[in-house]
Amino acid sequence: MIRGKGTLVLRHAPPITVEYQFGGNYDDTWSGYLVFDVRSYDPAVFVDRLTLDCEDGTRVTMATMNISDRHLSVNGRVVSSKIADKNKSPEVY
Repeated sequence: MIRGKGTLVLRHAPPITVEYQFGGNYDDTWSGYLVFDVRSYDPAVFVDRLTLDCEDGTRVTMATMNISDRHLSVNGRVVSSKIADKNKSPEVY
């Protein structure tokens, strides 16, 4: 399980500090939960594409699958990761 804290970046609302729990980690696809007080926000802001900036530098672009009062169920894809960037071969110009 992948757990931690991060910032949920929304297109039409201020960023939200969240805790995340991802149980499924299939290559670059993650599925799990963003835990925070969802009741404080209009549910419409979670319909668009979401971006999670994790505290370890990983960035995940995701979509909401289900909304609860206390969490969002999400599926996403890793866009960038410090671990992945370290393993990348240098580009040739």
